[in-house]
Amino acid sequence: MHAIVGWLEGLPIQGTTAAVAVLSGLITATVWSLSRRSLLRWSAALVGPFVIADALYRLPALLDATASEDGSWRGLFIAIWGIAGLTASVLVALAWTLTSRRGK
Repeated sequence: MHAIVGWLEGLPIQGTTAAVAVLSGLITATVWSLSRRSLLRWSAALVGPFVIADALYRLPALLDATASEDGSWRGLFIAIWGIAGLTASVLVALAWTLTSRRGK
């Protein structure tokens, strides 16, 4: 697990933003394919990216890495990563909705 944290810390903000966007899109696609409940689907697409961004931001602290400016940068990083993930999730959700309607 420490290897993952080291890899993530070595990435520039664009790399970590892309990681959150990809994870958000994958989770949205998975939930969208497995669930028929609209509330669960849209919750995963709209809230999931911010949960992933928060988890990614907290990962080094959970593994006992020292982060002196943990609180001061938290909102900025979670907002940037969350918005990128939200964009990816909504695009996946809309694409999934459009393709499923055409198939009927």
